Amino acid sequence: MRRNFLIAVTLFFILLSVKESGARIELVTVPFRENVAISIDRNNNALVQEIRTITVKEGANVAQFDWSNVSIDVDTVQIQVLADVESVTFGSMSIPPGSKSALMWDIQSTKPVELPIRIAYKVDGIAWKCDYVALVNDDETALNLKAEVTIANDTQDKYKDAEIALEVGEPFTQSLESLEMKKVELFTMPQVPTEKTYTSDPAKFGDEVAVHYVYENGGDEMLLAGKVRIYKKDASGSIAFLGEDRIGFIPSGGEVKLHTGSVRDVEVERAVTEQRQINVRKDLRGRITVYDTEESYKMTVKNHKKDAAKVMVRVHLNDFWENPRSKGNFRKEDGNTLEFTVTVDAGKEEAIILQVSGKNLIEGYIF
Repeated sequence: MRRNFLIAVTLFFILLSVKESGARIELVTVPFRENVAISIDRNNNALVQEIRTITVKEGANVAQFDWSNVSIDVDTVQIQVLADVESVTFGSMSIPPGSKSALMWDIQSTKPVELPIRIAYKVDGIAWKCDYVALVNDDETALNLKAEVTIANDTQDKYKDAEIALEVGEPFTQSLESLEMKKVELFTMPQVPTEKTYTSDPAKFGDEVAVHYVYENGGDEMLLAGKVRIYKKDASGSIAFLGEDRIGFIPSGGEVKLHTGSVRDVEVERAVTEQRQINVRKDLRGRITVYDTEESYKMTVKNHKKDAAKVMVRVHLNDFWENPRSKGNFRKEDGNTLEFTVTVDAGKEEAIILQVSGKNLIEGYIF
């Protein structure tokens, strides 16, 4: 028996070989894991799969699987025999009375045999988080993206040379000690074409104009959710920290927008230029009950920068608007939001005029 296998926190097995005479019960332990793999999904559900070889004695055997100090879901345990052994018959599997971390497995064999098995089970306490470093080039037309994943093993077990698989990227081999965290580089994306944009959205940013670096996830797989730290490299090679943002899961081909803060050299001034009621309806006492409106809204985009600026200007409307008219290009972002896109040359300004109609209002206006 290998004494160093008897670590209290490690999954262990006991085989009780019962001779027909009942005169002797043999306790046999099995070697360490021959192989272990851990797959973790986006919700930090961790599935451990390990391969071990147990020695089955002639006659009736009871294999006990015990995870005394590891938080597993016993109901998720799956055992697969990896060899076609004609001499072995497998019986029922049961949970000992009062136990939440053990299983008993009845095995009959006509002769001693080495039995390779794969054991899979869900374990609590193994989790990951993803972080990114984005380095923007000097002219802000491309960035290098590096993804790093931190694996935390908060269990009392340790996993030597485990093959770890996440939802994206290639599996990698990493040893994890009990209560250990390790950071591993997951992938890099060099020279990703990037566009710097500015966004005016009172609902999100108030009166400020937000800065974003926008690029497409051109990889074959999704980007994992996580924090992104954004840096910029200037012509001399110096690196400046621009800010940090969080992204959700981004599918392949999806757009990534990294928010780095706000600027003062791009401004958007907003003003209501017309609000009038039309088609007014009154009750029998002459009180206004409902009406339509015609309204105009002016947004002046000023660029004080030395370079041209691409600016997105969002307008939020209430539920009673219809028939938007403007010479500027806009798209309907959702049911009550319009977004204009305008490129303003250095030192210049552009005016956006929006006209809308209000329908069946009982108070107030669209803007």
